Parts: sequence; structure tokens; C-alpha cells
Amino acid sequence: GVHIADVSHYVPPGTAMDTEAFRRGTSVYVLGSVISMLPEPLSSNRCSLMPSVPRRTMSVVWHMNDEGRIYHGEPGVPNIWIGRGVIRSHAKLAYRQAQDLIDAVGGTDGVLEPSRAHAVLPGLQPDVCVRVAAALHRMHIMSQHLRAHRYATGAVSLGSLDLWFERDADRNVVGCRPYEMLPSNLMIQELMILANKS
Repeated sequence: GVHIADVSHYVPPGTAMDTEAFRRGTSVYVLGSVISMLPEPLSSNRCSLMPSVPRRTMSVVWHMNDEGRIYHGEPGVPNIWIGRGVIRSHAKLAYRQAQDLIDAVGGTDGVLEPSRAHAVLPGLQPDVCVRVAAALHRMHIMSQHLRAHRYATGAVSLGSLDLWFERDADRNVVGCRPYEMLPSNLMIQELMILANKS
């Protein structure tokens, strides 16, 4: 499933904080700094899905096969649950870390030796690394099928160019390059699209 922080639990509708967050609309990331939509104690703590900490979420959960087809409960009714929940995640990964795990699992039928998984995520117990790697492998396969199906049924991609700025020790911009879109980025993108369609 897809889980995002349940901001409404901490920011009641109609409050000054809700009005300001609505006015801002999003957090803005500019050259190593962030202008948060929400106050720092919320954006970096309560509304951050940190590992091993129970967090309130809005969730979309599907039961699907490895081809990304959602199982049906009653005839014609997709097996989807949407609602509020509490999760305790196992890990927080950067896209590069997720991609390294996906690549490491690549030719192993979804099973990765604990030492190889632990080399990518040294801060976690080896058995947790193996489970995270296996889950990423399955999500990656599902997302590829979901993407192929979307394009086969007429989806188009309106790409945009994101830039990555390089800075020196004094924080001056010394160069820029296009942001590298990894398959792990596309995996998350596909699951977010599916959540929004659900």
C-alpha cells in the first residue's frame, strides 16, 4: 500500500495553521534549504514517517499480484482499503539506496543474501535488510507492469527537467546537472498514481 502522514490529525480544519498551510500549498526546496508548508515540529517529526516509530497515516492498501492486477473480493469489486491507520516502518531510504537494493536483488529471484543487503543498509539488522530488499523487488516488478498497462491504455508522460545544483564549501553554486530519474523514482511515482486513481 501507499501511506502518507495524516496531517489532519495534527492540524484541525479552519485553524490558523490550516489556513497558512493551504496558502503555502507545498513545501519548497531551494538550494539546500526548505520552506516548509507545516511548522518544523510537524514536518520533521510528527508528520514524518520515521522508522520504528508509530505514525498516523492516510493509507491506500491493495491486494494485487506480481503483475500489478488488483484482486477482487466480490465479483467486480476491487479489493482496496482506503482509510486512516498507524504504521511503523522498517526503514527510511533515499532513492539511490532503494535502487541499489533493487539492483542487488535483480538476478536472485527476489532473495538476497543478508550480507549483500546489509552492505547497502548497514544501519539495519541483516534480516530486516533482506525483507526490505524482497519487498522493493516485488514493488519494482509490479510498478513496471502498472506503468506498461497505463501507457498501453493511452497514458502520456509530460516530462519536466529537474536540476541538481552543486555547491562548494562556502555554499556557492558552482554547477548544475539534470536530476537523475532512477527506476526507484518511477516505482514510487507509479504507486502514487495508483493511489490517486483508487
